[in-house]
Amino acid sequence: MRVLLDTHIALWAAAGAPQLSSEAIRLIEDPANTLLVSAAAIWEIAIKHAKGNLRVHPHDARSAFRLAGFAELPIAGEHAEAVAALPLHDDHADPFDRVMIAQALHEGIALADASVLPEHPPATISVLLETGSAFCEKHPGVEQALLSWHEEATKVTAAAGH
Repeated sequence: MRVLLDTHIALWAAAGAPQLSSEAIRLIEDPANTLLVSAAAIWEIAIKHAKGNLRVHPHDARSAFRLAGFAELPIAGEHAEAVAALPLHDDHADPFDRVMIAQALHEGIALADASVLPEHPPATISVLLETGSAFCEKHPGVEQALLSWHEEATKVTAAAGH
């Protein structure tokens, strides 16, 4: 399964941080999974670093992601356009979150965000389901991928105690 890691998950996974649940670790360490990091995550790290809100430099983050075996997912015009299909959602008002959700939808891949952490509700699942029908009308073939993603995400969040 291809899994897009959001910024927090990617940083924590690359650092082996304790914030990850055992289920998130299982998902990340499963050799059958291909782990991706969005260019949006690196952009977010760069902005937070420049503002002094994050100590890690984006160059160091990219190096850590490569060493961890994460592949980079560039932001394509189709991804940016797909953001328009997303409804406004309080849990995902952040533009970096929104482009990563759009990337996951467009690419038909899973998105690992804070919903795989025990203390967070699976907000991404509801966002993707709300947007699925409108998005799928414009992008044939995504509906099955979205349903498969939802099934896998439900297993992940159920195993994490949600």
